Amino acid sequence: MRKALFLFVLAPVFLGAYDFGANPGYTGAPNASAASPTISGVFDAESERPSFTSGQWVGIYGSGLANTSRMWRDSDFTGGTSPGSPLPTSIDGVSVTIGGQPAAVYFVSSTQVNALAPSNLPLGPADVVVTNNGTPSAAFSANVVPSSPSFFYYAAGGNLYPLAVHLDGTLVGDPAVQSNARKAQPGETLEFFANGIAAAQGGVIAPVTQFPQEISISGGGAPITASAPALIFAGEFQVNGTLPTPLPVGDYPLALNVKDGGSTVDAGVTVVLPVGP
Repeated sequence: MRKALFLFVLAPVFLGAYDFGANPGYTGAPNASAASPTISGVFDAESERPSFTSGQWVGIYGSGLANTSRMWRDSDFTGGTSPGSPLPTSIDGVSVTIGGQPAAVYFVSSTQVNALAPSNLPLGPADVVVTNNGTPSAAFSANVVPSSPSFFYYAAGGNLYPLAVHLDGTLVGDPAVQSNARKAQPGETLEFFANGIAAAQGGVIAPVTQFPQEISISGGGAPITASAPALIFAGEFQVNGTLPTPLPVGDYPLALNVKDGGSTVDAGVTVVLPVGP
């Protein structure tokens, strides 16, 4: 199973403050290989789905993609950190184009690059190219779709849990396997975070924006009343969901569906919501 690309701190603030824990940290040392970059796959960053939409986080896999391994840091934001400011498009000489447009780059390593798809990509095939210190890869044909929803999630105790929070900011999870987490309760409203609900602006620190897409969420088939999605940072949507009552104790597989769009059901990963005392 492909790893989750991101581990958000879950606040609409400058992304440089987030901990994307599924990626290795900066090593400061170049990789031994200096081979030309080669792309072997391009995926929605939080699933195993080989498609994405504009303004969505994307995982690019291959070899020779970078000579260092690190995520972006404050010094990479040369245009400031206010809404509308540009996101970094190059890290340690590594850049990405999708459909011929530059993409923001969050993380680089020899085998994986995380990037934010540009705005306004035409639907259908799009060439993805990684350039490592002046040497471009061959173009890899990816697929742009209207929506490619996936939950941001984390792994604990053999399960994948949604990267969601209670209204007091506490992480949703099973405290038996994840410290400082608390299970969801029947009738409670939670804040869920998702990738790729709709085509969105890429390349800049996005302002908080409400989206009109109609969505539905369920847990194990039980309907969860969902708010309209809001883009709270580049590539990060927030949806508030109120659980039904009564709701027995258990782990409930989550599904998020976009009307006339995609569904997390075909994402290739199962994210469960823990409900209980």
